[in-house]
Amino acid sequence: MTDSTLTTRALVLTAVIVFGAFAGTVAFAETTAATPTTSASTAGDAPAAGDVAPASSPARSTSGPGVSDRPSGLVQRDGDSEVNLSTSSTEVPQGGIATFTVQLNDSGSSATVVIGNESDDGYQANVSVTDANDDGVVAFAFNTYAAGTTSADNVVQLVGDSGSDRITFDSTESQTELASLLDTGDYLVAVGTDDDPADVLETPAFIGTLFVTERAEPSQALWRTTRDTLSDVREAADNESRSAVTTVGDAIVSERLTQTDTLAFTPNGSNSDVLVARLTVPGLSGVLGTVSGGEVTDEFSAIIQPDNASDAPLRVVLEEQDPELNREPVTLDLGEALSAGTGIDDALTVIYVSGDTYYLFVDYDTVAAGVFDGSATAFEDGDEIAVNSSLQDARLLDVDTNETDVADVASQYRTASANFTLETAEGGFDLNDDDLVTATAGENATVAGTTNVAPGTELTVVVRSTGETQSSFLESQTVTVNGDGTFAATFDLSAQVPGDEFEARVTQAPFSTASDGVIVEANETEASAAGGSSVP
Repeated sequence: MTDSTLTTRALVLTAVIVFGAFAGTVAFAETTAATPTTSASTAGDAPAAGDVAPASSPARSTSGPGVSDRPSGLVQRDGDSEVNLSTSSTEVPQGGIATFTVQLNDSGSSATVVIGNESDDGYQANVSVTDANDDGVVAFAFNTYAAGTTSADNVVQLVGDSGSDRITFDSTESQTELASLLDTGDYLVAVGTDDDPADVLETPAFIGTLFVTERAEPSQALWRTTRDTLSDVREAADNESRSAVTTVGDAIVSERLTQTDTLAFTPNGSNSDVLVARLTVPGLSGVLGTVSGGEVTDEFSAIIQPDNASDAPLRVVLEEQDPELNREPVTLDLGEALSAGTGIDDALTVIYVSGDTYYLFVDYDTVAAGVFDGSATAFEDGDEIAVNSSLQDARLLDVDTNETDVADVASQYRTASANFTLETAEGGFDLNDDDLVTATAGENATVAGTTNVAPGTELTVVVRSTGETQSSFLESQTVTVNGDGTFAATFDLSAQVPGDEFEARVTQAPFSTASDGVIVEANETEASAAGGSSVP
């Protein structure tokens, strides 16, 4: 990012990328700030970490993550000068990003936040903040992936509405240099109004705790949606990051974004389903926070592309399962395809939800056209395809970059996989035992069917009189595929009589189908619905 302030952003991506149970609404974490990519600091004001005298804080906890023997809370009241944190404890997976909200009684006042105590924790960061917008609050992010890296300029960064506030931090002078990732454990967080971090450690106004926990394994679930919904998500992401999260949530509630184990594609590559991976990779937000490039899609695209020096920090690969005898499986590495200039730059859209969860939208038509380009070596109807999202970041995984045994290095990677079956888009009408579509002679005559395309797909149903029907008709209605794959169109056929014949057809859809039909008595349509479908 070029802005020095951490912008508010949407993020599924729980690769395609956290949602709770739905009861008509989708619950998202309220903190949807994007991962930081550039420093919001003002260098030179904070004392060096090495100059800070040891504090008289209690010894480190031995009771495990989430439980600390250290005191927390308000320990000193200084009237108008009192400062504190919005919460006494903050938990983040190792490599992730923690957010601290400093509350100041005096608008325009300043505070010093000391994260860790070098003598006890082996690490200390001295952060000075000033409430420049007079709202009594300064919020900033602390990147545990970048912590201790003196060459990084994104260890801390202002977030949310604190964009006009000021933060002072120098990655070389204001923290302890570390040779590797910040260890798991609990870290003292002392807050005070003194300018000298040593004084804040000695007599803090408030004490909190940062719990850096072990990372869980990455996880992934596959979803699918329509190109129209993808367009809505992209538009929301371009206009306002937070609204993109809302757009994703609305699509889930309305069943326009659904979990899946299939993906319907069109052979001409014009209206296939959009693949969505909901990817959760603990610590990934910290990695993305060190990448400059603008929006989260740009950052995500950057880290999945390999370079000559090392493997990509994250690798997303589609791989054919059970290939034919004596055939290598067809694979599609999204990062390599981007690096190769295949024209798929606009095929990926990433929405950051919260924590380390992202939704990765993959425009299958654009990817297939750019990578395979009509080649015989391509995914085909009926192929089972695995989406493998592998965390390969050496710093995050503590991988020895000098290790020459490729297999040993690869064994340390962490991969989340999920499979789907590729199917040609198809659909058909519900038929009776005579393989006819039936509709009643009335104002609300219904013609229904089923399809394998993504719920939310729009299609047009046309009914046209045929044969010796006395009162001819031609009607059409655009409908949407339901969450269970069904669709239904309603027509006014009150002028018809039982026995009139017609043809039903689907147009303007990823598939086309047509079936003969007949007008029947009302009770006969119930039998038709139970009779079957014309789906091949």
